[in-house]
Amino acid sequence: MKLAPSTIAATLALGLLAATPAAAAGPDAVPPATANAVPPDATPGADGDAAADSSAAQADVPAAASVAACETREQDLLARLEAHTLGPGFLTLDADDGPFLVRYEPAEEPPALGAVLVVPGPGTALPALGLLDALAAEFPPARLAVIAVQLPLLARSADLQDYATCEAAARGRLEAALARLKADGIANVAVLGIDDGAALVARALGAGLGDGSITAFAARGRWEGSVEALDLPRLELLPGRDPLARQHAAARQRASAGSDVPSRRREYPGATRGFAGYDDGVARDLRGWLHRLGDAG
Repeated sequence: MKLAPSTIAATLALGLLAATPAAAAGPDAVPPATANAVPPDATPGADGDAAADSSAAQADVPAAASVAACETREQDLLARLEAHTLGPGFLTLDADDGPFLVRYEPAEEPPALGAVLVVPGPGTALPALGLLDALAAEFPPARLAVIAVQLPLLARSADLQDYATCEAAARGRLEAALARLKADGIANVAVLGIDDGAALVARALGAGLGDGSITAFAARGRWEGSVEALDLPRLELLPGRDPLARQHAAARQRASAGSDVPSRRREYPGATRGFAGYDDGVARDLRGWLHRLGDAG
């Protein structure tokens, strides 16, 4: 089911207007960049400059080795959860491929009026995604929950073609996360895709992910894909020092020319692909964008 922008705006407005003026700062309120850091557990599409581009040719990885590595890496995360070494908010949900890790930050004042579903890039381990701390600080005070999903992990040498074989499992996990939100009374969800996680979730939305519960689409970083079929308000958050990210975004903008779907593009001039030093600004800008959608309604 597709929702009109006015319906989207109305459902988001109440919780977003509850935030403080500082949290609702416009997208120009961005902190200065620091040295770019590559997360230690990041591979293709992860939150760092070492990630491979989606259009680059990659070497094949034996399927058996990838499966074994996937089981090992995810079991390591689940073991850390059991040992209480992952920090706050981490828990497990169940999907067809078994239990998987999520980070779930409920709204501080229930009932939540919406949520942000975070979809990391392929190969990214959730504990390595520093943006989650900033989102957890920004959204729950505004009565919005945050849920981030651990996508299947393969060997560190795996490329995007290898991860394509995991896409059905990844979609199953996203559906499980949405089911958890629905069980908690939350049916109004904005999605944030990180790097190639944005391409994955755009394809999933085109295939019916969420059955109308997704009301806005945001992407942060470099990814190659289409948004023409998405009848949702859209936001692109781009690293100014990554020409390829800007090139892909410009191609999407040209392809969507003439569309009446609300769309905005925000560039961070000093940011490299990993967005190091910009997590607080990105979280604030994302919430500010949703706030303005609410005001427009």
